[in-house]
Amino acid sequence: MRVFAYLRVSTDGQGESGLGLEAQREQIRLACEMKGWEPVFREEVESGRKNDRPVLTEMLADLRHNHMDGLVVSKLDRLARSIKQVDEVLSQSTKYGWTFCALDLGVDTSTATGRMVTNMIAAIAQWEGEMIGERTKAALAAKVARDPDCLKRPDQAVGSEVVKCITTWRNSGLTYKAIAELLEQQGFITAQGGKWHASSVRWIYYKSHRAQEEVV
Repeated sequence: MRVFAYLRVSTDGQGESGLGLEAQREQIRLACEMKGWEPVFREEVESGRKNDRPVLTEMLADLRHNHMDGLVVSKLDRLARSIKQVDEVLSQSTKYGWTFCALDLGVDTSTATGRMVTNMIAAIAQWEGEMIGERTKAALAAKVARDPDCLKRPDQAVGSEVVKCITTWRNSGLTYKAIAELLEQQGFITAQGGKWHASSVRWIYYKSHRAQEEVV
């Protein structure tokens, strides 16, 4: 069986020096030798953007098209930063019929024990998603209790600081999409307690400019 062996480091310095990569490579090589698998190594040095992993994306595409039989990592945190991301990979493994193996946790979907661990991870991912949903609803309910009109006027509900940031960034030439991403990164919440979108940013910017024109 031919499998991808995914090696990842999180900094350019580690990638250039080889620190971390060789340890991962040796662990996977020995494990594949014991299982009788043929590893095809792929290396990735993660960029500043957390989700920017072109090598992993390409491998998953190859696995979907049955170009390889599986994916092996030395540690689960080399694959993803959250249970949700791990669950997405495991779901693809189940859907397209390829083997996933994480050596540190004994996750190996080619074995009964590995499949049991996989089901446990999926259950945790579901629980995590439900807990996030409950916290979001609770936060929104508290916000509405403090300001019943917050959902009706998004340009006012988000607060003057957000309006000021949007206006400053837009006037400096940033796109609405880029501004939405910045608001997410800096922890600003929307009136509804959800994710920022370019359309929401555009509306707030438009409303703030209309208000300024009326004052003038």
